[in-house]
Amino acid sequence: MTKEWQEATNEYAKREKMDPITGISSEGYSGKGHIQSAPAKKE
Repeated sequence: MTKEWQEATNEYAKREKMDPITGISSEGYSGKGHIQSAPAKKE
């Protein structure tokens, strides 16, 4: 997924209040949400 798609997914999750207890829309959430790490470099 592209970085833009991942960020849009985060915004959608917040707007739709997904996982309101411990997830992205919970109060004080400080995780990355749906942002993944960069792909590994090929040798």
